[in-house]
Amino acid sequence: MTVQLLDGPNDRHIWSESYERPLHGVLNLQREVAEAVTGRFGSHDSRAGSQAQCPRTVDPEAYEAYLRGRYYLSTQFTMEQPLLQAKSYFERSILNDPGFAPAYSGLADVYFT
Repeated sequence: MTVQLLDGPNDRHIWSESYERPLHGVLNLQREVAEAVTGRFGSHDSRAGSQAQCPRTVDPEAYEAYLRGRYYLSTQFTMEQPLLQAKSYFERSILNDPGFAPAYSGLADVYFT
């Protein structure tokens, strides 16, 4: 993945960096890019520095199951079988990572629907 920071109004390239990571590390890539940008350009967030908390690591299989559940829930929620498939994916996500809150939210959305 290549990340670029551009000054749009002035059509000027400010910074770019390329990242190559194994698939299981893709969840940490967003944090790494954010740290690279704030490290280079500073942070305007008052919580920056020692007060900022790093997000916890999510099990990749739990995250994938969550995304699959969201897909079925958001595209085919009017049909019973895809809705049951979404429920199954959210439950699998919870089993793989019981602390992953979005999976519980997805499961709640299935029950609500």
